[in-house]
Amino acid sequence: MQDHLNQRQIDGEDQQDAFGQLVISAMGFRSSGLLMDLAVYLLGKKSALKEIALELLKPHVEAAAAFEQEQARLEQECGL
Repeated sequence: MQDHLNQRQIDGEDQQDAFGQLVISAMGFRSSGLLMDLAVYLLGKKSALKEIALELLKPHVEAAAAFEQEQARLEQECGL
């Protein structure tokens, strides 16, 4: 997440000093609606968080599927 947000700043996409505003807002000086608006602005779009999470999970999908298959096999073998 930090890499994504840092890159957006490097690319000049934070024209509102949203990081600073987000910190001030998080301290309780602004509304939660503004926190959401700043977070979406920093991410670039509301779905960015989900997309980043999916990219982080992709390398582990194959191992997770293999684990589930092994778990099902063991449960069947044990009669569960």
